[in-house]
Amino acid sequence: MSVVASAPEQEYGGRAATAVVEMFVGHDFEDDDDLPFSSHQYMIQFRDFEQDLDREKQTMWDAYRSISATGRYHLFATLDLQVRADPQD
Repeated sequence: MSVVASAPEQEYGGRAATAVVEMFVGHDFEDDDDLPFSSHQYMIQFRDFEQDLDREKQTMWDAYRSISATGRYHLFATLDLQVRADPQD
């Protein structure tokens, strides 16, 4: 699960209660259909410790809502970096 937000590539890591959280500054992804990667420099990936995809998705959406609430970033979320996700997914 990933959140992509609007440098040279750098990586930062941390952990949520049940997942590894990695933030990448810069990436090599190209725009694809409704995935505007080129206009978003930051990518945050979530990996659940027990590979629980439902919990991983919930962790991603919790972070997405928190980041979005700041009003400072234009965000989009993807499932497996292939399909744009909506909060109700």
